Amino acid sequence: MDAMFLFTTPKAQAPSPAPAVPQPAPAGGASGVMGALQTASETTGTSFDYLLKTARRESDLDPALKSKTSSATGLFQFLDDTWLETLKADGARYGYGDYAAAITRTPSGNLDIADPALKRQVMALREDPTANAVMAGAFTNRNAADLRALLGRQPTDGELYVAHFFGSAGARKFLDLAATQPAARADTVFPEAAAANRPIFYDKSGRARSAAEVYAVLVKQHGTETTTSPAAGNPVTAAATAPASASQGSAALGLAPEPAEPPLPFAFHGLFQTERTGPATADVRALWVPQTARAAYAAGAGKTSGDAGRPLDLGTFARASGVDTRE
Repeated sequence: MDAMFLFTTPKAQAPSPAPAVPQPAPAGGASGVMGALQTASETTGTSFDYLLKTARRESDLDPALKSKTSSATGLFQFLDDTWLETLKADGARYGYGDYAAAITRTPSGNLDIADPALKRQVMALREDPTANAVMAGAFTNRNAADLRALLGRQPTDGELYVAHFFGSAGARKFLDLAATQPAARADTVFPEAAAANRPIFYDKSGRARSAAEVYAVLVKQHGTETTTSPAAGNPVTAAATAPASASQGSAALGLAPEPAEPPLPFAFHGLFQTERTGPATADVRALWVPQTARAAYAAGAGKTSGDAGRPLDLGTFARASGVDTRE
């Protein structure tokens, strides 16, 4: 009788269901968010302190926050495009492989999801604090890798936030502007970012801030600490293209220490060149760094050997350049 089963017509298999949406973290206020940040830190290797400071700044730790001026949503205020880009690049590494596979590039070059219902699920996932924080950690790792290639050292938290705000490619453009035209109005070069983030680009009186002033405002709440693990910036799978801004919403080149040559602010020779990946030389740095800041820093900070290789602190640069960092 058992042999009869060899010839029994098998039952038709049910179609594979759509990937299940991870349920939002249980309501728990700050404790639930802190747990999400801790999970993200442990999962991606990104500093808990950096994630916490960034989440406080972006959403005041509100995982359901939606921007009134852009598509930014969730704990780290991911824009629609950046969410899809980050999820596509790193989702599979962190348990979101089904979603990552559903994201495809259209003929116009944009990322999209063909199934409207699934797309709504994926975009709603930004309100899950754990998913949002994990993807923020992945996004930070890719930014850190890109900045290390530019700086020749591990980026500071402030520098990482510049990349978080503008995206990797946007940060290059902004930092080049701050290096070559520090007094230029930043809002004219980044009108969309300025429209969505007026407190960053304008002071309380409505005066447009210069590129140097915007840099100072962005960096000051994160500081010059380097808390992101070096290993975190070396993901197994990196994005093929430079990440966009997470929210739209420092850079000193990490130069090899030279005798009597302290690190300097805004030394960004070759931000857009590909022929050379090493740090810029002292002669090249002199072409890009404002002489007032250079002279003041050389005369004050960086005199001791213990300061070699240390990024220029914001206060020193602000005083040397005459930048008012008060909001």
